[in-house]
Amino acid sequence: ENNIVDYLIKQINLLNISKKEKKIYACLVYLLDDKGFLCYSNEEIIIILKSQENIDISLVNIEELISLFV
Repeated sequence: ENNIVDYLIKQINLLNISKKEKKIYACLVYLLDDKGFLCYSNEEIIIILKSQENIDISLVNIEELISLFV
């Protein structure tokens, strides 16, 4: 059974971006609520990425990636 999360992850994997960016975007997809909104602050997302994916990213970089994501 396919759902929107699976679909978005497949789409991310088709993008010509780095593995790190794919991991970040995948994490953002999993953080979306049922209505498709990202209900975390950028600071919280940075903490989640560090703790769950061991990815260090600056506030500026996460803001840039999120602006491209939405």
